[in-house]
Amino acid sequence: MSASPVHSTAPGLHWGVKQSFVGYIRGVGGDIECTDGAMATDSGYWFPAAETAETAFVGTLRFRAHGGLLNVDIRDPRLRMLPDAIELSVGDATGARLAVARAPLGTDAELIDELRLLPDACALFNFTYPPDTLLDAARLAPAPQSAGGPVPSHVGHES
Repeated sequence: MSASPVHSTAPGLHWGVKQSFVGYIRGVGGDIECTDGAMATDSGYWFPAAETAETAFVGTLRFRAHGGLLNVDIRDPRLRMLPDAIELSVGDATGARLAVARAPLGTDAELIDELRLLPDACALFNFTYPPDTLLDAARLAPAPQSAGGPVPSHVGHES
């Protein structure tokens, strides 16, 4: 079960995931669904901060294509500080965690770039990307807003 999201003015995690993967899902007519507080933005996805003592975020991205044969969930991301890196992990429906990527510690406290795919996480992307593939940068950011309110949460195939 996900932790409840913090008020929308609180920081969250903005992450594009992997633009070639997102582009592929859209290109084959697949769906990307944002739930549990996650939102699509013009440049990626935003997860609100969770009310926990750790650096945890809530929300789920569901990538679906090929009639369900491609089925990838990115759920409740977390950031964990290591002695020389930042690790990004995601959860599954059972609550188990998977370390997806690591980035060296940077000088910008809000930007996490150089996120590299970990070997055990290659299965998350159906082995499309090898270990050490560069993922999109993530950053801590407030909730995205547009003139009409939050960006729509369901992004499907564009006609």
